[in-house]
Order: sequence, then C-alpha cells, then structure tokens
Amino acid sequence: MLAISCKSTPKPPDQEALDRLNEAMARAENARNKASEVQGQTYFPEEWDAAEADYQAGMAADKETLVGVNEAIDRFNAAADGFEAIAEKSAPLYARDLEEARAALEAVMARVGQSRQNAMDNQGASYFPDDWNSTEAQWQRGESANRETLDGIKTAIAAFTAAADGYDSIAERAGPLYAADREAARKALQEATARAEQSRKEAQDVQAATYFPEDWKNAEDGLQSGKDAAKDTLDEMRAAEALFITAADMYDDLAERSRPLFASEAAQKALDAAIARAERSRQQAMDANGQNFFANDWRTAESRLQSARNAPRNSAEEIQAAAALFASAADSYDDIARRSGPMLAKERDDAQKALQAAIARAQASRRAASDANGPTLFPNEWRNAETRNQTATNAKRETVAEMKAAVPLYNTAADAYDDIARRSIEKTAQEARDRAAKERQAAVDAKANVAVEAEFNRADTVYQQAVRDFAAKAFPKATTGFNQSATQFAAATQATGVKRNQADDALAKAKARSEESIALATNVGLALEEEENE
Repeated sequence: MLAISCKSTPKPPDQEALDRLNEAMARAENARNKASEVQGQTYFPEEWDAAEADYQAGMAADKETLVGVNEAIDRFNAAADGFEAIAEKSAPLYARDLEEARAALEAVMARVGQSRQNAMDNQGASYFPDDWNSTEAQWQRGESANRETLDGIKTAIAAFTAAADGYDSIAERAGPLYAADREAARKALQEATARAEQSRKEAQDVQAATYFPEDWKNAEDGLQSGKDAAKDTLDEMRAAEALFITAADMYDDLAERSRPLFASEAAQKALDAAIARAERSRQQAMDANGQNFFANDWRTAESRLQSARNAPRNSAEEIQAAAALFASAADSYDDIARRSGPMLAKERDDAQKALQAAIARAQASRRAASDANGPTLFPNEWRNAETRNQTATNAKRETVAEMKAAVPLYNTAADAYDDIARRSIEKTAQEARDRAAKERQAAVDAKANVAVEAEFNRADTVYQQAVRDFAAKAFPKATTGFNQSATQFAAATQATGVKRNQADDALAKAKARSEESIALATNVGLALEEEENE
C-alpha cells in the first residue's frame, strides 16, 4: 500500500501578532531616524551596520506566516535596541561636532566676508566676471544651506570656503589690474586736469569772463567741482576726470565763442601761438614716429593742419577760426605723440637690444674663428668676413631704422666667421685624423699590435671613438681623440723598438755563446784525434 503524505500548512499571523509587528517596526524606524539624526552611522559604523542588518532582515521577513512575523518582530526589536544605543552614544559626539562646526562656520563666514570685500575693493567682478559669478554662486550656496543641521553646516562651510578661495584668487589677480587701472586713471586725471587748466587759460586769454560772465561762472563751478571731487578710488578718479573734461569743454566753448569778440591784435597773437603749437605738436608726433605708428590718425591730423593753413585770415573772425583749426590739428598731433611715445621707446629699446645681440654674436663668432686658426687656414674667407664686420661697424645707428639696418650686417659677418670656424675646426680634425692614422700605421708596421698589444689596443680604442666622433661631426671631440691616440700609437711604436733592441741584444749574446761552444768542441776534437794518431 502507498503511504499517504500529509504536509501541514504554515499558520498565518493573527491580528495580535500583526499589531506587535507594526509596533516593533515603528519602534525600529523611530530609533533608526533618531540615530541617523545624530549621524550614528558615522560615529559607530560597525554597530550601525549590525543594527541595519537586523532592520533589513525584519523588512525582508515573511509577513504571511506567524513564524515569519515573529522573526520580523525579533529583528525589528533587535534593530531598535541597536539604533537606540547608537543614538544615545552618538548624541554627545554629534552635539560636540555641531558646536565645532558652528564655530568653524562663524570663522569661515567672517573670512568669506572679508575675502569678498577684498575682491570687490579690487573690482574683481569687472575683471573676471565669469569667475566672480561662479564664486558668487558658491557663496549663495553657503547662504542657502540649512545651517541648523551638521550636514547643512558642513555644506555651508565647504561652499563658503570655496567661495573665499575664489574671492581670494580673484582679488589676487585683480589687484595688479586694478592698480594699473588706478595708475592709468591717475594719469588720465592729471591730463584732464591739465587740459581743463589749459582750456581755462585759453578762454581767459580771450577775455571770455567779460564776454560771457554766466557761462564763465558755470565753467568755473564745473572746474571747482572737479577740484573738490573725491579722488581716492578708481571710480572717483574717473568721475573727477569727467568733471575736468566737462569743464575743459566748457572753457573751450567759451574760448571759441570769445575769439570773434577779441581784438584783431589779440586774435593774431592767438593765431601765431596756435600755428607754433601745431608745428611743435607735429614735430613732436613726427619725432615719436607717429606717422608710422598711427598712419590713419596722422593723415587726419595732416588734413586738419592743411585745412588750417588754407583757411582765410582776412578778418578777426577768420583769424580766430584759423587759430581754432591749428589748435585742433595740434590736439590731433598731441594725441598721436602721446600714444606713440611708449611705442617708440619700446621699439628703440628692442632695436638696441637686437643690435647689441648681433654685435655680441659677431664678436663671439670672430673670436671662435680666430681661436680655430681661421685667419691662417682660410685667409681669403677671413678677409671677406673682416670686411663685412667693418661694414657693420661703420654703419650708422642713431635712429631706430639705422639700428635695424645694422643688425643684418653684423649677422652676415657672424655667419661668415661661423663658417670659417666650422671649416677650421673640421680641417684641424682632419689633420689630427691623418696624423693619428699615420702613427697607427707606423705602429702596425712595427708590429706594435703584437709586441705591445695592450698599449696598442688602448690607443686603438681612443682612435676608433675619434673616428666615430668625426663621422658624427663632433670635430672638437674627434680632434682631441685623434691627438691622444696618435701620441699613444707613437709610444707603442717606441716601446716596440725598445723590445726589439732588447731581443736583438739577447740573440747576439746567445749567438756569441754558441760560437764559443763550437770552438771549444772543435779544439777538444782535434786533441783527441792527435792522441789517437799517436
């Protein structure tokens, strides 16, 4: 008979078990959240992993059977116990770290505030807008961070630290730019001030205060505003410059309108002064090579000057108008001269440096060619190089153009000397090679490679290296090697001769001893023969 198998069905959980499960699960989740709030996983990672394993086991347990529910309850309670213990131990550590983080946050906020102010003081946003915007975004992230939790505070600290570093970098890079702009603004302010004073004088010279008292007062007030304006920051200097320019424009306008009212004699004097100034400004611009640096502006200034020269001068009004044209041309030339000056100075300095470098090169090349015995080995080429060098020496070098023209003359001479030095060095190496080869052959002929093999091989090693150096065009090194090997080969040949002489002496002595022995034997033999005969 077949046995009937009976398998029991797992018992499902009752409501009481499910209630205990929910209670255990809620307790575990609550304990887990509290432990997480004080960053228990950071302070006690191993204990956290153990509690987390119980928690996950509870989550993964079978909830459809009573056995599974009871297992889940046990796991959740074990997890809750672990998380509660972690939370209790982590709380004071978290409080301590939170306090330290708040202190660090306060310090970095003070730093970033100062760094931001430094970058603003140096107008970093203007010079590096992209860097400024990205740094501002970092700063804003710090401002927006939740500074009530430790993670939020750390996020804020990191953001503020990055922002402070960014602001410091911007301030450091912007500082020189801001200083340069301040210097440029200072110079521009000086020029605007000088222009305003000059314009005032020109208006005063044509009695503008008498003809247009109200306008004169307005110009005076404008000039005084420029003098009274703050001039400490870059923006203040620029604003003050604008006030002086405005005042200068007002004075220029007053002078322009006053000239027709001025006496003919004064008008003529003003015209003469304007002509002289235009010619002087033109010469200064020309001396600064402005016609080449700013050709378009130069043509404009020339056109203005020609217009002034062609202007009619029959009446006081026409004379004054002509003077204004000359002044306009002079302004153009002055502007060209002002902008050309630094460029001319740099061009002259560059030309002088290039000339000095060419002279130094020619002198060094000449010494090298002379040291290589070039005058003797290549007399025609030497004379040619000397002629080129003298041509360069005699060349004019007062102007930038003359200095530039002299440079290729010196370089041509240097090239000639360099070629002599190269050929001389190569020829010297060839002569040394021929001498070494001759000494080597003499050593071989004398059988030095057999008689004094070690000495010959040492010399040959040096010789073969020199051959390789010569092939590689390392002529100075090859010359040294050939000379050294030639001396060594000669010594080997000499040593071979000494050995040969010694051997010859030994052979002669041996031969002499042999002849004596033969004579003695001969005499003995004769004596014996005589005895036998008797």
